[in-house]
Amino acid sequence: MKRFFKRFCKGFWLILRYGPAKVADWHKESNCDEITELNNWRFLLREGKRELAKAKRLEKSGMEYSISVISADIRKFKAFNDEEGHLAGNEVLCKIAALLRKVFREVDIVCRVGGDEFVVLLPETTIEGARVALNRLQEALKELRSPGGREVILDCGVTEVGKASLEELLQKADAAMYKAKKGLKP
Repeated sequence: MKRFFKRFCKGFWLILRYGPAKVADWHKESNCDEITELNNWRFLLREGKRELAKAKRLEKSGMEYSISVISADIRKFKAFNDEEGHLAGNEVLCKIAALLRKVFREVDIVCRVGGDEFVVLLPETTIEGARVALNRLQEALKELRSPGGREVILDCGVTEVGKASLEELLQKADAAMYKAKKGLKP
């Protein structure tokens, strides 16, 4: 309770001093990737933990609640930056972000978590459902090209929540992505 009160007072003071619009801007900046305007790693961790807690609560009451995770990165992204320039690389990131927003549901948590890496947390979705969404994404990617006309390929891995923590779940999705990457010829 003491921690809540302290955070409340700090938030209230910030709003009084800087105004609600400025505080809202800071909040957005702390949870949003600058280039793609997707959610960021911080947002993924917070919301992912919330979804896992929800799944555990529902499981205790006898209900099933599946969560799946898709981990993806852009194949040979460094080549886009090296050969077409960083602005072209940023444009590729933005095109992928727009595609992810289009393919996934509003309730899905779509994040850019690093340079060319993306994670999608799919609440209320089995691994089969995640694979269907992943197939839609791969189909939509066939039309995507870099500013220089190069094909854009996402290497993806998918996993479903079992009894794992969020960190373990993200590691499993990452491992599945790297396994898929190794299975493809360069």
